[in-house]
Amino acid sequence: MTRALTSLIVAGGCCLMPKTALAQLPVISCGGLRGAFTAVPAFDVPQEWPDDAAVPNYGMERVPHGDGQAQQPAGDSDRWNRILSDPNSTFFNRQPNEFLTRMARSLTPGRALDVGMGQGRNAVWLATQGWQVTGFDPAKDAVALAGTEAKRAGVPLTAIVTTDDEFAWGRERWDLILMTYVDVRSNVTRAIEALAPGGVVIVEGTHRDTLKIVPRIGEAVLFGDNELIQLFGRSGLRVLHYEDVAAPSDFGDPGKRPLARTVRLMAQKPAP
Repeated sequence: MTRALTSLIVAGGCCLMPKTALAQLPVISCGGLRGAFTAVPAFDVPQEWPDDAAVPNYGMERVPHGDGQAQQPAGDSDRWNRILSDPNSTFFNRQPNEFLTRMARSLTPGRALDVGMGQGRNAVWLATQGWQVTGFDPAKDAVALAGTEAKRAGVPLTAIVTTDDEFAWGRERWDLILMTYVDVRSNVTRAIEALAPGGVVIVEGTHRDTLKIVPRIGEAVLFGDNELIQLFGRSGLRVLHYEDVAAPSDFGDPGKRPLARTVRLMAQKPAP
């Protein structure tokens, strides 16, 4: 048996979220306007799940994962150095994140920060679109590769080996802050303070329900129903776009990547 999940679209941006969570969702104001909700079909998930022992690993472990988790223990940085700098690795999507490319094309290029940049797949793409990009990651080999890829593409890129705690985020400095598959919760306050007025944050992670089919995913990149909306919307940002959809993960064995339940958000810091 399956139970159907329904997603919702919010006018004035696109907001997709489970119908079952609507009753718990506070009404969110977008620029002073309340969105109109329209139900659209999303995807089905099984009511009963196999035991973890019967579920394939998909190459994911219960450690932070992503383009390069912005804050990792030394051993995990070494692991991501090997994965992200291996030219033959198929563990991650080498193309820029689809949600990023879809959202950024509507933005005027400015100063962008890529948190946990990994080998630079997103940072280099942003630079080719005219953004002045800075990225950081503790995985030094991956950061070096990002610099190499930027040179190959003929674009400037500031790539720094550091952690989110050590990086100088600044105040009202960035027009775009990108956080894909990194520790968002620890960095919400930093990101909001670092955004310039009118700047946006773009976030992608995995819904916690995905653990039911892929039991080894890093806790830092897992989110509950509407959690991203709550993290950023209740912190004063205008939620322009939110999705809770079935979409391929950017990480894992490409032959086994499930259609993970993926959460995505773009939110804007109000201008004075």
